[in-house]
Amino acid sequence: VKNQLKAYEYNKKDWIYIAGLFDGEGTIAKRGITQRGKLGYIPRVAITDKEIIDYLESTLNHGSRYEYRPRQSQTKSCYIWCVADINGIYWFLFHLAPLLRLNRKRLLAQEVLKKIKTIYNP
Repeated sequence: VKNQLKAYEYNKKDWIYIAGLFDGEGTIAKRGITQRGKLGYIPRVAITDKEIIDYLESTLNHGSRYEYRPRQSQTKSCYIWCVADINGIYWFLFHLAPLLRLNRKRLLAQEVLKKIKTIYNP
C-alpha cells in the first residue's frame, strides 16, 4: 500500500484529470461473480478521441485498449480503455475512488474495493 500511496502523490494532477474523465466518460461494468469465481467488475472509459485513450494507456501503464468500428461509415470509431486483471482493478480504483465527484461512481468503486479485499485479500 505504501508504494501505491507514493504513486498517488507523484501523479496527483494526472489522477485528478483521470477522475474527471472517468466521472464523465467512464463506467464500472457490473457482471457479478463469474463461474470460475472471478470478480466481474471492469472499469473502462469509452470515447471517440483516440488521443485520450493513448494518454490513459501511457500514464497508467495498466489496462488494455480497443477500437470499436461501427458498421456505418459516417459514424466515428469508439476507443475503449479498460482494466480487467484483479490487481490492476484494485490499483486503479484505490487511486481513483477518493477523487470521483459523482457519488454513485465513488460508492460503486468503494464497493468493488471492499469485495476485492474480502475475496482476494491483496
